[in-house]
Amino acid sequence: MPPNIVSISPNIGAVNKTVTISGSDFGLSISESKVVFSRGVREFIVPDADIISWSNTEIECYTPEIPEIGNWKVTVRVVSNA
Repeated sequence: MPPNIVSISPNIGAVNKTVTISGSDFGLSISESKVVFSRGVREFIVPDADIISWSNTEIECYTPEIPEIGNWKVTVRVVSNA
């Protein structure tokens, strides 16, 4: 199953703040998926060092240093083993 985000808390914030992503099928470790903030063609992948905790149903991480203010889409992307 692909990762499914149910909620993000808080859903508004600033750079380098803690965010909790809840849902399912994130994978059991950070080696299985990545947290991505995107808008249009711009993408910021949260570095492993900025992941505070990870489980199959909840990820806690710091928001990336995005140089632009505005709405960003948050996804959990499965890492391909190919």
